[in-house]
Parts: sequence; structure tokens; C-alpha cells
Amino acid sequence: MAEQRRWCGRTGRARAWSALAAVATGALAAVVPPAGAASAGTVGAPTQTASFDTVGEHPFTVPLGVTLIHVVAIGGRGGVGYKPGGRGARVEADVRVSPGSTIYAEVGSDGANATFAKNAPGPGGANGGQPGGGWSEGLDAENVGAPPVSGAGGGGASDLQTCPIASCQPIDLGSGALLLVAAGGGGAGGASGGGDAGTPIGSDAAPAGTVWDIEVGTGATDTSSGSNYVRIAYKGPDAHCTGDWGQSFGGGGGGGGYYCGGGGSSVDLGGGGGGGSSYAPAGARYALATDAPKVTITYETAFRIAPASRSSLTLDGAGGAVTQQAPSGASSQLWRLVPQGSLYQIVNLASGQCVTTFGDAGGQLFLWPCWPVPQNLWQLPANFGAAANGSLIWNPAFDLYVDVYGGSTTAGGAIDAQPYNGGYADQYYLTFPG
Repeated sequence: MAEQRRWCGRTGRARAWSALAAVATGALAAVVPPAGAASAGTVGAPTQTASFDTVGEHPFTVPLGVTLIHVVAIGGRGGVGYKPGGRGARVEADVRVSPGSTIYAEVGSDGANATFAKNAPGPGGANGGQPGGGWSEGLDAENVGAPPVSGAGGGGASDLQTCPIASCQPIDLGSGALLLVAAGGGGAGGASGGGDAGTPIGSDAAPAGTVWDIEVGTGATDTSSGSNYVRIAYKGPDAHCTGDWGQSFGGGGGGGGYYCGGGGSSVDLGGGGGGGSSYAPAGARYALATDAPKVTITYETAFRIAPASRSSLTLDGAGGAVTQQAPSGASSQLWRLVPQGSLYQIVNLASGQCVTTFGDAGGQLFLWPCWPVPQNLWQLPANFGAAANGSLIWNPAFDLYVDVYGGSTTAGGAIDAQPYNGGYADQYYLTFPG
């Protein structure tokens, strides 16, 4: 009896195989495969990329089975004036995420350039960039015939976070909701350039040479915002992360970031703003950016499936039958998910075929062309790949669950379909190669 329930059983299994082929053939005659469905002999790319380059907020739902994403974020540059603005940061890192959750890519923008007019500071870039200071009186500048110029805005940060802007803490308060931040550069002041964004610590604005009474914004750190040397006699208290305007050329605005850069200030000629600081998990790579602000997310779509009853083994589709084997690096041990409405096909990376059941309890699972038939459509929980005790894989058409035949814990054991029994043989983990 046991042998009849295994791969390629005898007469009964042959009849079931013929019936499945007939059902599949009829389905193909009446149904066009849904978009994204794999076909026999073809396999999609093992990674996918989502790229956001439009300023603003972009929700991203983490696909089932994905627990780690690779993120590249680029912050905005500071606006320019007579001097250059600070460059934005480029941050690249792997970030842990929860399958099925929604995260938010926030794309910043460059700070506005200096405006050559009184009291017209350049606005800061989206997502934390601070405005420059407005040129006001400038008696000394007027005496020497210098033209007026208000400060340029600081560049905005680009980041990835766990909640939308409307409900998250401000970008510049070091919120625990931030998963990765690429800071913006400081805006230029009348007499000095803006500081570069953090890699990960922000840079101070450029020195103003021998010009009298110039206060440049300092760069932010991983624990505090930048500042400037406040001259209380000439202006009000220094606000966190703002570009303070002096009485002549305006100061540059601070760059946005995990913490923001300090704004420039002056009595007569404005200093540049400091760069914001960046943030990412351990192992991140930081650099100064040459591209426009954006956030790019790349994630693996191929993974191993390990039974909870013996997590050191992995499902293998070599030869067309699904078994559990020791990990070998073979592509027959890698799988990806293809959504079909609310259900999924489980596609083998080596063959491009789908995990399929005959619909009989105890029948070994096998690989079959990915036709849109109930035999190869599976329901997965929203946290598939992240559940501490493993996840169930259920075929709703036949009310059967992916199972290790007989609860075997040895390599070569068959993977079959069974009614739910609550054992470890019904639970599965995801692991990623490498």
C-alpha cells in the first residue's frame, strides 16, 4: 500500500496521471495562463528590482518568502549659489524585512539654488532638507557694492522606513522607524559652499577663508544634528536643523538625514549649511552620490524550502519527484513563488515546472508544467518565510498539505500531500543560498 502512494505508483497512479493531463489540456484550451505564470522549461530571473525616482512617498509590499532586501538610496545635493552645494550620499545595504509587510520608500530632492534677491531663501529639498536664510540688510555688502544673495536650500534625504510620513516621527529625530537613510548635502551660503552629506557622518560647510564673521554649519553625526556658532546679538536662537539667515548674505540650509546638518549664519556674509548624517545596518557601503535622488530595492525570488522536521535538509525537484535532500547548491533545490490571484505556484528554478499533487492523500508531490489548474495552486500564510515555527503550505482544492512522507528525517525522503496532522512534517522554513 505504501508503495502505491509513492512517486509513479502503478495502475491507479497511471490513470490519475492521464486524468490530470486531460484536465490540464482542457484548461489550456479554455484559459489563457495569468500574467507572470511560468511555462514549461522557462524560469524567471532569481531577483527582482523595484526602483523609485519620483520625489515623494512610495509604498512597497514585501513579497511572501522575502526576508532580506538589498537597498540603494541616494540623497539630494544642496543648492548652489556663488559657491557649490554639498553632495548627497549614496547608501547601499542589506535590510531585514517581514514578508507581507508594507514599507515606505521616501525619495528626497535637491535643495533649491540661491536666489539673488533680498529675503528670498532657497527652499530645502523634500524629506528633511532645510531652507536657506534670507538676505536682509547687508550694509557692509552694500558698501562694497556686493550683490545680494539669499542662502541655498539643503538637500533632502532619501530613506526607507516602516511607516508613512503622516504617522512617522520627523526624519531628523533618529526615529526607530527608519531602516536606511541616505542624507542630503548642505546648501551654499553667500561666502562658503555647503557640506557634503554623511558617509555616514555629515561634513561641515566649506571654510569661508578670511571673510569676517562667517559661521558655517557643521555636519550631523549619528547621534545629533549639526549646529553653527550662534551670534545671539544678531539673530534669534538656533533652531534644530534650520538654515539661519544673517544680516547680509543668507546662510545655507542644513542637509536632511538621520540627523540634519546645521544651518550657516553670519553677520554680513552667509556660511554654508552642513551635511546630514546617513544611517544603515551593519555592513553598509557609503559614498558621495553622482546620481539624482532615488531608492532602489532588489530582492531574491529563489529560495530553499526546509522541512521543520529536519531543517538541515531541503526540498529537491531533481528527476521530477519532490524529495528532501542535503543542500548541494543545485538549482533543483531552489524555488520561487508566482502569484495566481490569492494563491501561488511553487516553481522549481532548474526545470521551470510547478509543484503538483494528484489530489490523493499520501501521493508524492511531483513537478509538472505550470498550467493554471487546481493541482498546482497553493495557499501560503502572509508571513510565509518568517514564522518561527515554520509555515503550512496548503492546496485548497483538495484540502491537502505539503508533508514529509512518514515523518522521515533522512535524505531522500519523499514529500507528499496529506490532511493536516499538526506535526513538524507539515511545517516549512525558507532559507536563502549563499
